[in-house]
Amino acid sequence: MNGGNLLCAADNYFITLKGKDNVNWNGLSLTNCDFLMKNTKIENTSSIAVSATNCNYTDFNNCIFNVNSNGIRVSYFGNTNVCNAYITNCKFNISNPSTFSCDLKGNASGQINVFMNGNEFSGNNNIAAVIIK
Repeated sequence: MNGGNLLCAADNYFITLKGKDNVNWNGLSLTNCDFLMKNTKIENTSSIAVSATNCNYTDFNNCIFNVNSNGIRVSYFGNTNVCNAYITNCKFNISNPSTFSCDLKGNASGQINVFMNGNEFSGNNNIAAVIIK
């Protein structure tokens, strides 16, 4: 998705995003958009579960990542705005030992304010729970 806003949220149940017939899929790729994911479960990704590039506002709240790939990647390359990334009360169950749960990086004068609280990380000894660059 390029531009706009994405709201993937529910109050009393989980929204599940997975490949049809449990086949691996490439996850979500978001660019230049703001988004909120609340009570969302992502399963069976073969790439990065959620990749967000140059999004000024990213909010993951009470999400579950049951994936065998990388979890979240937030990259910000802007030079005029700041990216606020909220990751709260999420569960990362990453089965691939050579992947990451959260990768957050600001490049070329881009700044990311990271707010993390109440998250759980488990899996097959993945390479890193959180990478901040």
